[in-house]
Amino acid sequence: MTNRQKLALVLGACMALAGTTTEAAAFGALVIGQPTDIGKDGFAMGYSYNQPSLDVAENTAMQKCLGFQDASADVRALCTLVMPFSHRCLSIAFDPQVDTYGLGWAISDTQDAADEEAMARCRSTSTADRAQFCEFRAQQCDVGTGSQ
Repeated sequence: MTNRQKLALVLGACMALAGTTTEAAAFGALVIGQPTDIGKDGFAMGYSYNQPSLDVAENTAMQKCLGFQDASADVRALCTLVMPFSHRCLSIAFDPQVDTYGLGWAISDTQDAADEEAMARCRSTSTADRAQFCEFRAQQCDVGTGSQ
């Protein structure tokens, strides 16, 4: 075996191990700051995915929610962990117009299922004249879900 072949073998083994480690360490979290009246006060959100541990995933999502630029400090103070997840898919949908109510999110085994649930929640929390304006703002799967 030549040195080049040995190097290729070693590099291939390293890449395989790195892929296994990344796939095994796929944690995420969803954090939402939701006041009583999101139409009036807005909301804050933060999410993470493909993080190396649950703690890192939760802390990353919380920091994103606390730093959400489109929300007031009062709303950001309401940021609460909704759900941690691993090897699953996340979807967030909302009405982008200011002073509207549509907001939905979901975490599921597939992106399609998460999208369907998030959109249904957005439309159900929206006013009848704004339900059709809900749109996806985040769609992401952890590695290893097979649904990216």
